[in-house]
Amino acid sequence: MDGNREVKIFGEPFSVRCKVHTTDAFSGYADRNELIDYVDHTPPDRLKKVFLVHGEREQSEPFRDALMAKGHAYVKIPHQGDVVEI
Repeated sequence: MDGNREVKIFGEPFSVRCKVHTTDAFSGYADRNELIDYVDHTPPDRLKKVFLVHGEREQSEPFRDALMAKGHAYVKIPHQGDVVEI
């Protein structure tokens, strides 16, 4: 978010090769309906992949299923150590 060209992850340097966007519209404690509403109102060309990385799996899985039921095709809950291409 600070515009750094390199970040350290677990002490190893990595080049930043993505654009980072922040959203200040919601608090860190938005509820499920607010998050679904946010995703539904984000233009499809701006939201191609959704990764659920916060919370317990018991809450993440139904949330993923709800997003997919609304037509969001790529919603993943990555496991620790997974590598994804964005």
